[in-house]
Amino acid sequence: MFRITRNHRMNSAGLALVILISAILTACSGALGKVGAPTPTHITEVEKISSAAQNPYTVTIAAQGINITNGIPAGLVQLTFENIDRTKHSVTLYRLKDGVPISDFYALFNPNPRDTLSITEALGSYEIEGNQTFTGDFKLVTGIYIVVDDLANSARFASFQVRD
Repeated sequence: MFRITRNHRMNSAGLALVILISAILTACSGALGKVGAPTPTHITEVEKISSAAQNPYTVTIAAQGINITNGIPAGLVQLTFENIDRTKHSVTLYRLKDGVPISDFYALFNPNPRDTLSITEALGSYEIEGNQTFTGDFKLVTGIYIVVDDLANSARFASFQVRD
C-alpha cells in the first residue's frame, strides 16, 4: 500500500509550481518573439540615444557661476554638466511647472531655495567632482528649466528656455 507522507505532499506542491511556471513562460514566449531578435522597443531606444547625441549642449559650472545656452529646442537633448572648478558641485535640473513665471522662482529662491520645490519638477540631481563631467540624455518639453548648484558657497542657479 502506498502512503503519502508530508515530504511527498511538499514535493507534489513543488512539482505543481514548476509546471505552472513552465506553462506561463511557454504562453509568454509566443508574445515575446524569438529570443535575441530585436524588438521595436530596442530600436526606439537606440534611435533616442542617437537623436540626443545630435543635440548636445553643455552646462558649465565654474567658481564664477553657471553658464548654459538659452533657446534649446524641445525633444531629446544630450546635456553635459561640466565642472571646470577644482571643487565638487551638486547640480539639480528642474523644470518650472506650467504657467509659473521665472519671477516667482527668483522671489522664492533668494530667501530659501527649498521654497521653490512647490513650483518646480526635479529632473535629476548630480554630484560632480572638480574638473569632471556628467552627460545625460533628457527629453525636454517646452518650458523654463533651471540648473541649481547647491554646493557653491551660496546656492545659485541659471535658467534656460526650451522651445519648439
